[in-house]
Amino acid sequence: MVMGRLRTMWSQVQITMGETVTVLQENLVGMHVVKAFASEEYEKRKYDRKARQLRYEYFLSERTQGTNSAWMSFYFTVALGLILWYGGWEVLRGDLSPGQLGMFMLFLNQLTFPVRMAGFIINSFSRAISSGRRLFDVLDSSSPVSERENAIELERAQGTVRFENVSFSYDPSVPALRNVDIEAKRNRVVAILGAPGSGKSTIVNLLPRFYEVDDGRITIDGTDIRDVTLESLRQNVGIVQQDVFLFSATIRENIAYGATDATLEDVIMAAKVAQLHDHIISLPGGYDTWVGERGTTLSGGQRQRLSIARSVLIDPPILILDDSTSSVDVETERLIHAAMVAVMKGRTTFVIAHRLSTVRDADHIIVLDRGRIVEQGSHEQLDAVGGIYHEILELQLRPQEEMMLDVALTSETTVGRA
Repeated sequence: MVMGRLRTMWSQVQITMGETVTVLQENLVGMHVVKAFASEEYEKRKYDRKARQLRYEYFLSERTQGTNSAWMSFYFTVALGLILWYGGWEVLRGDLSPGQLGMFMLFLNQLTFPVRMAGFIINSFSRAISSGRRLFDVLDSSSPVSERENAIELERAQGTVRFENVSFSYDPSVPALRNVDIEAKRNRVVAILGAPGSGKSTIVNLLPRFYEVDDGRITIDGTDIRDVTLESLRQNVGIVQQDVFLFSATIRENIAYGATDATLEDVIMAAKVAQLHDHIISLPGGYDTWVGERGTTLSGGQRQRLSIARSVLIDPPILILDDSTSSVDVETERLIHAAMVAVMKGRTTFVIAHRLSTVRDADHIIVLDRGRIVEQGSHEQLDAVGGIYHEILELQLRPQEEMMLDVALTSETTVGRA
């Protein structure tokens, strides 16, 4: 009964401790956001509430555990006193010698020690079970993707990728992709457009098998990706993600991540292709410059170009560029676009972006809407149709052209007056 109660209390302590650490982590990672909105006092109070709750629950658990240990010691002490009283009475009556009583007390002490330790173990075991349960919940969770026993090694692919009637959903009630058919041939660029939530990023997750398709299949050079090993599949697919993750290491180590045998010359070559070399050599430490946690010492555009350099170094035949220029300035976009053009040569490339300027030169353009392909073709074909692609074109490019025309006219007027 006591063990069950302690287990419940320590489980609650672990839950509250996790919530407290989460609040602390969010404040450290989102420090700039907290300061920008002058929310220091609010976050301080929020953390203080969690810390006080944790302290109170920890106190209750320790008090219960201490009370349990104290009562066990009390019972043993009372029992020992009764035995001494009765034994002494027997000695006075002559039914027991003092030596026999002493020997009995010695043996009794050796017997009670492991029993007392059992009480301590019960308290510690209750705490260990509550902590271990949260750990085993993670360790015992099944992966959404499993490798088949007879999976084969995928050699360096030629690069022909097909999505054949692929459907997928994160939530069974909300399909993310529905009956998608895509063919990307070697050395061709397939651009994918669509509103947020249309399924663009889902395609990025399905090709390297971060998730398993619900229906249909995805093939590379005619081989179902479920029939090959995960390692060999992902060695053939390079990804430049929207949210670039960098490790607390040097720039060289971050570029060479996944290519541990790469030399410095290889890293420099990759950085040059990614239009990042000039910036790196301008740093005091060059390629040995330390990158802070999650790459906070680099700008967004620099992190994205470093991610491109990673892909150049592992040299995959299939490349996915996910939203790589959706949140950078014009000059940075120009540098990234130049890096993209260089890295796409000789590869099958999927470009997933919101800006038409990065996709209109693609060999094939696919427009997604609510998980379905609603339009596909070249830039000229889709612009002539007058559908969703044409609407996006009008919204993004026509205002830019009008603005450029206004600037030109204003400049001419100013020169004329001068």
